[in-house]
Amino acid sequence: MPRLTSNGSVTLGLAAWLILGAPAWSQEPVTSQASPSLLDPGKAAMYSIVLPGAGQVYAGEWLRGGMFMAVAGGLAALSVVGYLQKSEAFMQTGGVGLVLISVVAPIDAFALASALNAEKQAPPRKRRER
Repeated sequence: MPRLTSNGSVTLGLAAWLILGAPAWSQEPVTSQASPSLLDPGKAAMYSIVLPGAGQVYAGEWLRGGMFMAVAGGLAALSVVGYLQKSEAFMQTGGVGLVLISVVAPIDAFALASALNAEKQAPPRKRRER
């Protein structure tokens, strides 16, 4: 069996935490007034911090999440190609792009989940009769 280093242990622990979810003590109790179908904006943002686009997928916006993932993957590939070809321009462009997408994706996921929750909680509109 391979020996785990401290970095390997941290990675393994993070992977287990992501798969199994946060511990029960960190979750707020669900009250009878809360709807079980509401999204947690913090969870959506956390997913997008780990993988840009994952929070959008959590919120049900598959195409939007896929676009974030595709852009992040393309920027990561650009950085790797730049590293392999010893091209500073490619590495910097990919790196700066990854930083930007890593900031924008969680903000977008949080706002998306909050907006979807507001739509679910809004009272139904009455139709005007003509």
